[in-house]
Amino acid sequence: NKTKLKYNLRNYHREFHSFCDIYRQLFKESGIISQTQTLEEQFNRAYNTFLHDINKTQHPITTTMKYAILSALLLLIGLIVTLLWMRGEIKYAKEINPLTQLNGNNRINKYLHHLLKHHKDRMIIYFDFDNFKPFNDHFGFEKGDEVILFFSKLLKEVFGQKGYFIGHIGGDDFIVMIENAHFDKVVEEIQAIQKDFVEHTQTFYDDEAKQKGKIFMKDRFGVEREFEIPVSY
Repeated sequence: NKTKLKYNLRNYHREFHSFCDIYRQLFKESGIISQTQTLEEQFNRAYNTFLHDINKTQHPITTTMKYAILSALLLLIGLIVTLLWMRGEIKYAKEINPLTQLNGNNRINKYLHHLLKHHKDRMIIYFDFDNFKPFNDHFGFEKGDEVILFFSKLLKEVFGQKGYFIGHIGGDDFIVMIENAHFDKVVEEIQAIQKDFVEHTQTFYDDEAKQKGKIFMKDRFGVEREFEIPVSY
């Protein structure tokens, strides 16, 4: 029944494009969109070929039909696999910070609840960079990421080898959680990390800024003011 077949195929064609449009709206920031466009173009070619063969022949179209159905199924499977992959990437990004590869917020929350519930002897250390926004504005986000990566490397070198929990909340915010540790020893390790971090960040500044310990630039309101060189606390 050609009429019924073409009617159903047109509905499928319309729903497929609607699916792609919604997908693009949901994941408009993703690089997978170009792949979705390619799949849609392939589907269009299969659809047009199928319609052409239906209209031109009076003979059974079993072979063409099989080809079109197979093509459509392959395209749909490709999109489903892509969606599942992106779901896994989003979940992974929540578990692991993509920049530093440290524990992300989901793991931080789980471990924090575990620590507070099961351990009386515990330490929670929160790190934040002073005046990091002016640093980013002055040197650019690429240098900002370099500083963040350097600090995460320090945390891994000092605390990671001891099995302590290290988390990256986001931006310049980090957390370290410790069970059954010696307080004075941990404080010494924190001070050593701060010293190495300050020495590293000062390599970005000229001699005048190093001597004054400050840089001069406009704030978010366009007002010229001075900012101290970033340090970690």
